[in-house]
Amino acid sequence: MLEVLAGRWGTSRPALAYTRRRIARHRARRAAFARRSEPSAGLSGDALAAWQVQIGRHAARSRAASARYPRPRDPVRLLPTALGNALISVSAETRRKYGLELSVCWDPFVKALEAPDRDDLTAAATRVFARVQALMCSAATTLWAVLLPGWWPRLFWITMCVLLVGAAHRALRAGVDAYCRHAGDIFALHRVRLYRALGITPPASSAQEVTSGEILSAALSLSLSTLPNGSTPIPYDWSL
Repeated sequence: MLEVLAGRWGTSRPALAYTRRRIARHRARRAAFARRSEPSAGLSGDALAAWQVQIGRHAARSRAASARYPRPRDPVRLLPTALGNALISVSAETRRKYGLELSVCWDPFVKALEAPDRDDLTAAATRVFARVQALMCSAATTLWAVLLPGWWPRLFWITMCVLLVGAAHRALRAGVDAYCRHAGDIFALHRVRLYRALGITPPASSAQEVTSGEILSAALSLSLSTLPNGSTPIPYDWSL
């Protein structure tokens, strides 16, 4: 169900047409958030200070909303739903900042965490799945309308169910956003554990971060042909 909510709708002609429209809409929203998050060119001094006072709070919200999308230069495509874009934004950010491919690094990373951090991450994921189940139950509740006598009771029941589905969807989006922020924070704080668990020397500086992450991702995927050109064989140090 989460895959469907993320925008995996199949390859039928209606699904593809609707997907194109939704992706175009999210592309426009991403561009709008990016424009609102920065002051206009040429503002400086008192004008810039006034902009920060009047618009700064809204700009911060726009930056937060823009962060839930992959950036235009990221090698991933937009998905047709906000939930899907929030989820892939974590993967895109991890690759952009640390050079790590989440598709091959996530499971080893979770196993390398200490128990309290792993439990926090599991609890955040469980909350998301619980909200998916709540959304499904809210949608299924509308089927009880056929058992009610008369059109007005049925209309009232369906209206209440629609409101309940909307509230459940908003709660799910908030839960996914919180989970993505939590996952990003955990990765930023504890990614060194992944290097040490695999016996690979962590990056010594921020300049080496992306290259080291690419090497680690290639080692995990056993695709050594994907290593950067000129890379030496990967050294292991199990004393880490």
